[in-house]
Amino acid sequence: MIPKKGNFSYFNQIKSQQFFIRDEINRIKTQIIMLENRKKELFEELKKANIEYEKVKYLQIQEIKKIIKKNRLKEAREMDEIAILLRNLNEKR
Repeated sequence: MIPKKGNFSYFNQIKSQQFFIRDEINRIKTQIIMLENRKKELFEELKKANIEYEKVKYLQIQEIKKIIKKNRLKEAREMDEIAILLRNLNEKR
C-alpha cells in the first residue's frame, strides 16, 4: 500500500531510527554471545583451578599424615629409650 498523504521527512526519520535500532540490537546480540563465550571459558578455568586446589589439598593432607606418623614413631622411640633407661636404673638399685 502506497501512502497518499503525510510528511516524507517523518517517514525518513522513522526509517533511519529503525535502522539504528536494528543495528544496536545486532551489536548487543553480538556482545551477549561474546560474553556467554567468555563465561564458558571462565567456568572451564574455574573447574581446572578447583581440580588443582583439590590435588594440592589432598597432597597437603598426605604430607601432614606423614609428618604426624614420623613424629609418633620418634615419640615412641624416645619413650622406649626412657623405659630402657628407667629399667636399667631400677636394675642397678
